[in-house]
Amino acid sequence: MKILVIQLARLGDILQTIPTLNALQRLNPGAEIHLLVRSRFSAAADLIPHLSRTWLLDSRTIFAPLFEQGNLRETQVQLRSLLRDLRNENFGQIINLSFSPASSYLTTCLASPGVDVRGYVRHADGFFNPNEDASCYFYAQVGVGKSNRIHITDLMAQVAGVSLATGDWFTKYKPKKVDALPEKYVAIHIGASQANKAYSAENWAKVINKFDAPIVLIGAVGERPLTEEIFQFVGENKKYFITDLVGRTSFTELFDVIAQSQILVGADSAPMAMAPFTDTKCVNLSSQTVNFWETGPRVSGSRVIFSKKINDIHPGDVIKEIQNTILGAPAGKNVAIATSAPDGYIPQFPTSDDFEWNLVKALYMGGELPVVEDYSTILAMTQLREINQIVLEQTQQILIKKESSLHADLIARGDEIIAGIKRFAPKILPLISWYEVERTRIPPGKLANIAERTIKICKGLEHVLSLYLGTLSPQLRRSNENFALESLPDFE
Repeated sequence: MKILVIQLARLGDILQTIPTLNALQRLNPGAEIHLLVRSRFSAAADLIPHLSRTWLLDSRTIFAPLFEQGNLRETQVQLRSLLRDLRNENFGQIINLSFSPASSYLTTCLASPGVDVRGYVRHADGFFNPNEDASCYFYAQVGVGKSNRIHITDLMAQVAGVSLATGDWFTKYKPKKVDALPEKYVAIHIGASQANKAYSAENWAKVINKFDAPIVLIGAVGERPLTEEIFQFVGENKKYFITDLVGRTSFTELFDVIAQSQILVGADSAPMAMAPFTDTKCVNLSSQTVNFWETGPRVSGSRVIFSKKINDIHPGDVIKEIQNTILGAPAGKNVAIATSAPDGYIPQFPTSDDFEWNLVKALYMGGELPVVEDYSTILAMTQLREINQIVLEQTQQILIKKESSLHADLIARGDEIIAGIKRFAPKILPLISWYEVERTRIPPGKLANIAERTIKICKGLEHVLSLYLGTLSPQLRRSNENFALESLPDFE
């Protein structure tokens, strides 16, 4: 069998795909594994063992005629050529791990009857289809502002239908010892995957000025200006303890530097995704612009220092956690410690979304429903239940009358109100997201089939809401009703 894995995201995402690719080969020893990536990130694909072929999507070349000359035809010709070559491989399984709705168009173009397709695709009418359960979970519950606590690497494996083993974290590159580097040092990646995730030059300089050990700076060529800015703040006596390799290493040489370091320090970035392959502990600087549960360091004992804004992390706390990690000492405040436990991290600070995460586990993993302790959430559930009952009744009328025009308008209005409830009731966002994504999964077809699927989803939502609202005491119900008169927003 031939298997095509599509990963059109960035460098770190390709690195996080490697364990799944290794597991696919381990579980399908006779299969040909092909990988499609963007050309600019092909260096990561070169590290992956057992690949039969790496396909490159040169997005800059393909889309240049369209964006630079307005020549849509030439762009279409190049895309069709790539698609034709891929289709000719007759893949038995296509796995889209890009997690972008845009990539679903490509997956749909490559799919054919009888092919096992996993990951984002499109329905026959062109509307988005998150597809199988794991991808639906990702679309509903993963990302900044949501409460997922399953690591991206594990989610990719679930989409591919494989279970990861400890031995799946390896590449075909074996790190080499670099004699020119200090015997013991801390590697600092000064940049980040995005500018709003980066620690400032002044803060990095404060870390360097107060740290009493050799430091090796790493980063891409485009991060050289940040290096120069850092050196403007670094004391002359400290510059002798710094080895500046920013923009001066190849991709594989970066593995050498990380493997040889005592600790890797940095924000959300590709080097953080490289560290599990060298078993290097990390100190990760994180903020609310990224969900560290999903993309943070994997090696047990690594630390995540969290603040709402990354530059609010005090340089002294960074130094302290570097030392604590090296010594295996207890973590300070606002720090999460990486473990091998299912949730991934043990936060040393109060987490604000425990209810939401427990609700996610109840919806998807058979956990117990969390206890609601605030009126606003009960009020939101009450209104959600009322709107859901209207949608359910109108959908049942479609089945009875075999006609949808008026009822469809009311259902659409109900969907708008449900979407609005999310804005004032974040605690039930996981439940509403589950409902919305399940509705998205319904394929085009006969009116009766669509109505039956919708009814089933509405009944599922009603079941969860009834477990909460059906057990309220009369006194609490009266209190909620009185509170609702003043607190519920007007959706009329």
